[in-house]
Amino acid sequence: MQLTDEQFATLAPYEAHFTTALRSSYPRSPGRAALKTIHAILRELEPTTPALNTTCGTCILRLLKKAGTFYFEKKERDAAQDDDAVAATKEAAAVKPKPAPKPKPATKPKGKGKK
Repeated sequence: MQLTDEQFATLAPYEAHFTTALRSSYPRSPGRAALKTIHAILRELEPTTPALNTTCGTCILRLLKKAGTFYFEKKERDAAQDDDAVAATKEAAAVKPKPAPKPKPATKPKGKGKK
């Protein structure tokens, strides 16, 4: 499953915690209420997510790593889509229509003139 935009926005304040968990394998706890929110979102994504234990450092680390994985996958997908949209806009702007040809100046009709 993938995060929805609403779930992504809910997890955004905890990005630093996810980064620390994934890069350093250290659980910087965002607090009990935040852990409950993160756990509820993970349960929506994966119903097999284990029960929440807010007093176990290893359990918190696993929770933050799993949530961080979902969070950063969505962030990368969104960034790639934004890059594609920007590239398409630049391509559209680079293709300029050819200007209309300039009208030719009027000339005097050729005919019998004065001799």
